[in-house]
Amino acid sequence: MLLIENLTASYNEAEILKKINMKVSDGEIIALIGKNGVGKTTLLKTLMGLLNARSGRIIFNEKDITNLLPNERARLGIGYVPQGREIFPYLTVFENLTVGLRTYGKTVMDEVLSFFPTLKSIMNRQGGNLSGGQQQQLAIARVLLRDPRLILMDEPTEGIQPSIVFEIQEAIKKINEEKKVSILLVEQYLDFAIKVADYIYVIDVGRIVFEGKVKELDEKVIKNYLTI
Repeated sequence: MLLIENLTASYNEAEILKKINMKVSDGEIIALIGKNGVGKTTLLKTLMGLLNARSGRIIFNEKDITNLLPNERARLGIGYVPQGREIFPYLTVFENLTVGLRTYGKTVMDEVLSFFPTLKSIMNRQGGNLSGGQQQQLAIARVLLRDPRLILMDEPTEGIQPSIVFEIQEAIKKINEEKKVSILLVEQYLDFAIKVADYIYVIDVGRIVFEGKVKELDEKVIKNYLTI
């Protein structure tokens, strides 16, 4: 589904990503973990086209999308849940969900809300009045309404209370299982990543330094890279 080959990216002259090689297969949940400031968000922005790649290739469903615009990547089936959620604070939950949709289907809406039942009772509440956990659920639901084949998800547990983290964890697994959506998940917290992912990559200073199947991981090795 997604193949990343020798990908590099920079902010001005500062190289952030250094020959990244990764892949996400159909139906997989892949976690990318690492400390703050090592390139995790930069990678997702580059994959979504919000930051231009300096070199390397991004292949999605056998199509080279390295030079496509973000909206072109979205039309191909890539969804993006950014760090900080970026919902519209003065729009209602319903308006946040449907903004940008050409058509609105109640059946599709009901299916998406089945993953996040909390949202059903607050459809008329403004986005800015939601808790961090509710905003995160809204951000994921908004992407799901566009029927993506791959979701890029940046720090879904950031600033969220533990009980809601569990709800989001279960929703991610359910979305993956029932809708067969592949997910590339950026996380700082190893415990969360292990509970949802099939395969883990560890990034440090812009390079992939470790990778492996979750069931075969030595957590002590990974934690060495996550310790400041």
